[in-house]
Amino acid sequence: MPLRPPKPEAKRSVAFRRNDDYAVWDERGLTIRHGDRTRTSLLDDLPVSPRLFSHEQILRTVEMVNSGERSKNAAGLSGAIRIGRDAYFLVRWEDSKRRPWMEALVRVPLSGKALWPEVVGKFEGMSLAYKPIDDRLIPLGEDIAVVTRKPGAWGVATFNPKSKQFDFHGMGDDLLSYMSTGRKSAVYVEKTAFGPLQAGQVDLGTGQRSPVFEARANVRFLDTEHPLFVVSSTPGSARVHNVETGAEWSIPPNSGIARAGANLLVWTPADAPKTATLYRTDRWGVVARWGEKGEALGVGR
Repeated sequence: MPLRPPKPEAKRSVAFRRNDDYAVWDERGLTIRHGDRTRTSLLDDLPVSPRLFSHEQILRTVEMVNSGERSKNAAGLSGAIRIGRDAYFLVRWEDSKRRPWMEALVRVPLSGKALWPEVVGKFEGMSLAYKPIDDRLIPLGEDIAVVTRKPGAWGVATFNPKSKQFDFHGMGDDLLSYMSTGRKSAVYVEKTAFGPLQAGQVDLGTGQRSPVFEARANVRFLDTEHPLFVVSSTPGSARVHNVETGAEWSIPPNSGIARAGANLLVWTPADAPKTATLYRTDRWGVVARWGEKGEALGVGR
């Protein structure tokens, strides 16, 4: 058996349809189709659009495009959502080092004839999207929302399709990671003003935060399933913390870890596994061990 679980397959496209009207994002960019009329684009006009940027900002972008630091072609999709007969796409641009530098929200009416999207605007801050096709947009009341961060703050950025207004509701200072656990709930890790990293849960609807763990170490949530686990690590140690019970256990440093049903699979080293151990989490007992070739090394009790 493999010592490391397979990675989930990446999403290859997002599509919305109404009768013969389509709006699709894939590796080619945004494709809009009305009947037999189709157009595909990487929206290379938006980075130099006066609707999104000042004259000085556009000149700076042109300069960086000419130097190879940026591209006018979109690099990915940070999120997409359908509201009624409209499809909204949060499109992302990256620089030559794959760092996001721009996101823009566009609207595609699924009941019209235009083959070009409407430029809606920009959220305040940038999302944490990084996948070629990510899923960061969520409905929040009557708003389209996304968690964003900007220098000195992070929070929920919103757009109201009826009022056409953008807004931002701050929640913290220095967001390091964020994962959705439901339509209005999420887990986060942020750097506190006094040093340690803090892991917590947040209700995006009310803005209420509930810190669950804090340490002067690298901190991350294992995943978004329950019970929630936090993994903390330093160069010489690593620990797993059960958020719901408060129990914690040591694991070898430089290990990979993943959920396996009601158990946790830990393999070492993380990048080139030579051993793996399956732990039960109710009392952290060893269920089984495997060697480098996948052979069983023993069964726990």
